Amino acid sequence: MTLTILYKKFMKEMAERPRMRHLAQLRDGAFALAFLSLLLCDIRLVAQAVSQSSALHGSLIVAGSALLGWIVADLASGAIHFVADNFGRPETPLLGPLLIAPFREHHVSPLNLLKHGFLERNANNSLIALPLLGWIPFTDLGSNWVLFLGCVSLQMAGWVAVTNEIHAAAHASSVPGWVKALQDHGVILSPEHHQAHHSSPTVGSELSGFHYCITSGACDRLAQALRLPVTTRHAR
Repeated sequence: MTLTILYKKFMKEMAERPRMRHLAQLRDGAFALAFLSLLLCDIRLVAQAVSQSSALHGSLIVAGSALLGWIVADLASGAIHFVADNFGRPETPLLGPLLIAPFREHHVSPLNLLKHGFLERNANNSLIALPLLGWIPFTDLGSNWVLFLGCVSLQMAGWVAVTNEIHAAAHASSVPGWVKALQDHGVILSPEHHQAHHSSPTVGSELSGFHYCITSGACDRLAQALRLPVTTRHAR
């Protein structure tokens, strides 16, 4: 049974069982609420700790963590995407339905990502980001290095939580002007950069470049600059 048939069967069952849809919406809302509550708590704690540092140290911590959190989140998105596209199967226990199947389905029907609602698109990533936020309230942020790590975790959590929304924007036919500006300046994934992932050269046995990062694509560009070859299987 192909992935397309499995996906259509699943969507048909969901359409015929409205209670399942409602439960899924409640689950997504709970994930988002937990993430937002913890995020706001951590922002308050980190902001308070930064304000108690010297102006120089505080500025360096905020600027350095913003850059590192952005880069590491993009690197993580590329690593997870690469593994999900090329290893295991949708039937693989636990990781199959949660991680592998959605990425494989995306290659079959890329625009289906746009049919999901905001919560449905981003709730799972909010859940994934919770560990990045969960340790901050239970640690002493008095040390500059611990504070720096806390800021990096906070930045990473924010980028991880919105990565699917960024990915969806790269497939959208139109986006708000400020989103387009971020895409054009490479802050978030652009349609032009991501299109290489869905074009025919990426389906072969060898890639001329790495096109898996879906937060900003910055780490893709780094891999390409270093001329790193990537062998892929794009298992189905």
